[in-house]
Amino acid sequence: MTVALQHPLDVVPRGARTIVGFSGTRYPVDGLGRVVVSDADAPYLTAVGWLPATIGSGINVLTVDFGAFPGSLSASVTVPAVMKDANALVDAYVVPHATADHSADEHAVDGPVVSAQSDGAGNLIISAYPNTNVIPTDSMMPWGKWSIAWNFLQ
Repeated sequence: MTVALQHPLDVVPRGARTIVGFSGTRYPVDGLGRVVVSDADAPYLTAVGWLPATIGSGINVLTVDFGAFPGSLSASVTVPAVMKDANALVDAYVVPHATADHSADEHAVDGPVVSAQSDGAGNLIISAYPNTNVIPTDSMMPWGKWSIAWNFLQ
């Protein structure tokens, strides 16, 4: 199980870095101070200043699945009944949290491009596509599961 945390002092992007949990596990922190940690390390990190994400406005983590190798050109997942305002802005991004298919490093370097939008019926659609910013080495498509975080922009 994982827990999403936000550091209150990271109001301006500072660049990616890592933090160390009580267990000794290193966690990558994005430029806005967002991190996904194990539930075992969350109490320690909240004691030293990290805040738990609040439901509905904090960071939420899910997985998109491009399927088995050779993958596909798109993947999406629906988050049901979360949109109170169909015009609300939603941020979605790859979070460097390992899955069964990809390491945290792969998430940080070669993750897919992600977007989020309302379907007009209160559901949120998270979509992912190949990352064209990475120099292609062959004609591979994204494959497997990727960790995606999303949150409402206030």
